[in-house]
Amino acid sequence: MNDLQGKVALLTGASRGLGALMAHALAAEGMRLVLVARSADPLMRLADSLRAGGAEAEPVPGDVADAAARERLMARTLERFGRIDVLINNAGIELVGALSDVGDDEIDRLFAVNTVATAQLTRAVLPHMLAQRSGVIVNMASMAGKAAVPYNSIYSASKAAVIHLTLSLRDELVGTGVTASVICPGFVTGTGMYEDLRSEGGMTAPALVGTVSDRKVVRTVLKAIRRGGPEYIVYRGPIRPLIALATLFPRMYSVFNSMTGLRTAFARAARASNKG
Repeated sequence: MNDLQGKVALLTGASRGLGALMAHALAAEGMRLVLVARSADPLMRLADSLRAGGAEAEPVPGDVADAAARERLMARTLERFGRIDVLINNAGIELVGALSDVGDDEIDRLFAVNTVATAQLTRAVLPHMLAQRSGVIVNMASMAGKAAVPYNSIYSASKAAVIHLTLSLRDELVGTGVTASVICPGFVTGTGMYEDLRSEGGMTAPALVGTVSDRKVVRTVLKAIRRGGPEYIVYRGPIRPLIALATLFPRMYSVFNSMTGLRTAFARAARASNKG
């Protein structure tokens, strides 16, 4: 999808962090936006800011984990714009802690937002995209979904599910004009979950792992919309060989986490959150 001018994008988790940056980037490309988030006030402020710059932006406050909210979202989108060209499933939450210290409600909530809502909203837009024989679905995952991370098991599992959901769906869609891509960032600086962990839990990305900028992640999302590749890893350096090695030799995950300092970093964050 090379020409984004006038196309309709539905963006979840839009009120803050990467979502707000994505909204501004999509608006700069001339896209018409439907913005979704639980936090109504910052969502409205974002929409006002985009409109002041000449963009079309429809804010829809709501929880993507709620079925009724998803129905309202779809109805509002189709009523306002009559089509959906791009869906970006960006809404997500993280849960750092030892599994034994995590509550049932926390686990249910994380999967409801990160995995189930992504699958259900994708399923909801597919009939419309298939009917128009065009569309792009971009799902936000994480490097935690590619390589197992200690003290982050529930989040890692939810993002691994998103990766497989995307790649399985992509093959289902061959020949339909609709495609699906997944984005897997590492530690993102500037805004987002890592910045929250750094400020609230004292986490510091290990030097051997490094960080990537939020702007680079947003550029990668735009690349996925335009090129439609299957999977985009946003990382400081080449990481696929290490992931492949750990997949072939699972004990390498433990060696890698120890060698890079990931185990120590997440253990410290878990203790700070009183879940480790």
